[in-house]
Amino acid sequence: SAARDLGAEFGLDISDDVPIYWLSDSGSRRKGAFVPEKNIILFFENTDKETQHHELTHVVEFFQEKRPNLLALYKRVKAAISEDSFEGGFISFNFRKNIHEFIADGRTKSAFIDALKKEGLYDDFVNETTYLFETLLN
Repeated sequence: SAARDLGAEFGLDISDDVPIYWLSDSGSRRKGAFVPEKNIILFFENTDKETQHHELTHVVEFFQEKRPNLLALYKRVKAAISEDSFEGGFISFNFRKNIHEFIADGRTKSAFIDALKKEGLYDDFVNETTYLFETLLN
């Protein structure tokens, strides 16, 4: 599938047949979206590699059960991360929208990864999310 092939570029194992639709919309600020109800990805012509990685990450994590330790970490991170956690003037609270954005941002958004590291939470993030991205062996 298109998602499987593109996901492999980011080290993601995507087994489902998830189509990618490339849309032409130069007026849109959006770069991409994962639509879980249809299990499709939408990319716009201005989509960058970081956005591709982010949306493909949703394909892998979205339908998997979120373990209690991961949910507890999400609460800790929401309490710990503030504007002061970010460096260089770029601040994003996209991770606060839901657990899915938290996981995808923590794997793909460098400013958020740096904020997690600054607050001493990145290693916990890696430890609590690794299971979502391990290839399941039969």
